[in-house]
Amino acid sequence: MNVTIGISAYNEAQNIGNLLNFLRDYPFEKIVVASGCTDDTVKIAKSFSGVKVIVEEIRKGKASAVNEIIHEAGGDIIILEGADTIPSGFCFNYLLEPIINNPDIGMVGAHPIPVNKLDSQINKIGHLLWRSHHQMALKYPKAGEVIAFRNKISGIDPATPVDEAYIEFELVEMGYKVAYAPDAIIFNRAPENRDDFIKQRKRIFAGHLRLKEKGYQVHTMNTFEVIAASWRASHNIFLLAQGGFLELRARHEAVKSMKNGYNPTIWERVSSTKQVQNE
Repeated sequence: MNVTIGISAYNEAQNIGNLLNFLRDYPFEKIVVASGCTDDTVKIAKSFSGVKVIVEEIRKGKASAVNEIIHEAGGDIIILEGADTIPSGFCFNYLLEPIINNPDIGMVGAHPIPVNKLDSQINKIGHLLWRSHHQMALKYPKAGEVIAFRNKISGIDPATPVDEAYIEFELVEMGYKVAYAPDAIIFNRAPENRDDFIKQRKRIFAGHLRLKEKGYQVHTMNTFEVIAASWRASHNIFLLAQGGFLELRARHEAVKSMKNGYNPTIWERVSSTKQVQNE
């Protein structure tokens, strides 16, 4: 099977070069969609041979970039990756294996691990969040951060702020199953302050609520399962309480804001999640 890797980027000059350098020797079709960039993202991406760079002069949101990738992709499988993530050495082998070996699998999620040092309470909460997602995905396969999926859909709702969940929705509607590849490790950076944490979680929950309105519910909308997964991830009551409080606050703000028309198709950049390197 041929593989296309699509990278969405908005002002990712500090990260895009590291990612494209990592991908240099992979025999993938490589597409970068640079959306409304005002830094050197486009210049850096174009400096790599074999990379198709699509420039959106005006920032239209990640869903628009994903649709550009889907439209241009020639591969049987598409890997979507944000420019602010870095794969581990064998990530793609593990990520692609379920789709290649099982025709019923339409989408596979990777295993994000934050590079944040455990030197602050908010960083510990960030690690807890992603360990909880990992525990959830082991029981109910889910996808986020980096995904691989069959090139079977024509696109996603351009207004959705949760592109991976929307792709999951589309493929499940077509009869495909979702798988999780726990050994397909990718490195990201969790928010490093409370405001960024709430900003990011608010946007994601709002997107999941919009998806629920279409009749599809991701597993992280099940509060009991989230609590159970968080407990499997950590037995630190104090940390769980702090993380739970921030998550509840973000969800409350999302619900309240949605009553006033909030739908973050083009969301505010969460600056503290940038500068991703495997430390």
